Amino acid sequence: MSPRARTALAIAALLLPQLALVLRAQARPDRAFGFSMFPESSWVQYTLLWRATDGHETPLPHGCFPGGPCISEVTRRRDLQLFDQQFVAPYGQRAVIHRMHVAMGAFSQREPTREGTLVLRAAHATNLGPEAQTEIEVRVKP
Repeated sequence: MSPRARTALAIAALLLPQLALVLRAQARPDRAFGFSMFPESSWVQYTLLWRATDGHETPLPHGCFPGGPCISEVTRRRDLQLFDQQFVAPYGQRAVIHRMHVAMGAFSQREPTREGTLVLRAAHATNLGPEAQTEIEVRVKP
């Protein structure tokens, strides 16, 4: 193979995966690698609860168990540490809620002493539609 052909092959090997990521970005729940000329104007408000096995729900203010671990220990993203207050969803509401779901899964693995369910209630809206509610549950087993 000639040097020119090897160079062209190397360039294609580098650029084609990047192009695939950009073209599929809107289909991904976190919209990573995406570009939006006019992003949606959306907001999200999280409420995190702990549902014990008996069904009793306890709010977890600031994403922390009383005297225990906090969800901020598994993520450094500021938008995943804001609870009980409205904030602008920088990559859209779907992406922010998906990232919180992933963070809840990581957080649930760090809580080996309790059995129950982490419940996220997210109120969200965009400039294109009315306010909606989403509830996500992550089961925790010791």
